[in-house]
Amino acid sequence: MSEELVYNIIELFMPFLGIGLSFMVLYIIFYAIKSENKAKMALIEKGMDPSLASKKHRRNRGPGHLKTGLFLIGLALGILMGYVLYIYTEMNEWVTYPSMILLFGGISLTAYHAIERQRDEFVNP
Repeated sequence: MSEELVYNIIELFMPFLGIGLSFMVLYIIFYAIKSENKAKMALIEKGMDPSLASKKHRRNRGPGHLKTGLFLIGLALGILMGYVLYIYTEMNEWVTYPSMILLFGGISLTAYHAIERQRDEFVNP
């Protein structure tokens, strides 16, 4: 298969992929709203206050800036370590970068979880 044929096939399927992903995102949003409304209706049928199901009364963790920051630091370290691994070993580039990005991204999210757990134990002993 020639390289030009592969690009033509990719160009053919990209609009369908974009439209399909858009519909999938809209369906997920619709389903989330629908399930929240069902939960509120079930509370009303039982004679309970539907505000119990609202997001305002749930435990507030605050903005996710720590999580986002740690994740971006992990991605940057993953890119850097992928480059180092690519330069100093005979591994392929398409193996080193994704593996290091996923590894350090996962480590950063695990660190965030550990920090949140310590924070929860400190606030609610």
